[in-house]
Amino acid sequence: LRMRYGMTGEDPMSLTGIAKSLKMSRDRTRRLEREGLEMLRHRDAQLEAYVAI
Repeated sequence: LRMRYGMTGEDPMSLTGIAKSLKMSRDRTRRLEREGLEMLRHRDAQLEAYVAI
């Protein structure tokens, strides 16, 4: 996610660029992005439930 969205101050990268630099398929890169975003959504829901208490 850092590479994809440029979270470390660098320019955002395409899935193809990330796949090439990590030496994996573009599809695998897409799946990892999806999993990472899902993890963030899940944590956000947990935090929301905690704060509401």
